Amino acid sequence: MKSVAMERDLAPGYALRVAKDRADFESFARLSCRYHDWLKANLDVDLCFQGIEHELESLPGNYAQPAGCILLVSHNSAADGNTNDVGCVAIRPLAQQPTVKHSSCSSMVAAAAGPASPQQLRLPAQQTQQQRQDPAGELDPAQVLHEGACELKHLWVEPAHKKAGLGVALMAAALQAAAAKGYSSMVLETLEGLRGAIRLYGKLGFSRTSSYCANPLPGVVYWRMDLSPAVSKL
Repeated sequence: MKSVAMERDLAPGYALRVAKDRADFESFARLSCRYHDWLKANLDVDLCFQGIEHELESLPGNYAQPAGCILLVSHNSAADGNTNDVGCVAIRPLAQQPTVKHSSCSSMVAAAAGPASPQQLRLPAQQTQQQRQDPAGELDPAQVLHEGACELKHLWVEPAHKKAGLGVALMAAALQAAAAKGYSSMVLETLEGLRGAIRLYGKLGFSRTSSYCANPLPGVVYWRMDLSPAVSKL
């Protein structure tokens, strides 16, 4: 999952790894909380409506392998020899999320029964179509567009390390991991006020897309990227 090219692109002193144990999950939760605290302090944004506390208390949850993945970047300080995690990102299957027309993001987290298997991500056409229909039999356009997609969440790099190119490294590694898991596309949501993130997603090849989850915040931007063949060029 961790590519040779990705490792080579990291600045000296940094290392990327897949979260595997409780200590890794706790580190991911700590970094995610730092991100949410930053949003509150700088943009006056609170993500509690998404069920963040429950999600971080029950890790790996929807991010469990094989369908999901949590990535961490650590930094070894030459000054004191200590190694600390300074960045993170995660992916989860979008297929397990209820359709936007009948559910909110917070209820998606609460309703998730566990990570979808690779087989569940490739449901028979008839069954998949039934799941995309509302009670009136109407197909949900957003669900059709994003079928077979994964969702990227919790991209964060500690402020002191933002100039080390870790955002690009984490995104590239997440895209490569998603492609290796057989996803056809990746989606994510961000805010207009996060200019750096918007530039990064555009640079990587994401395009703005339709809403795939209910989000009451103003200025929400939804992004989508096909994972093949673009990912092989990262």
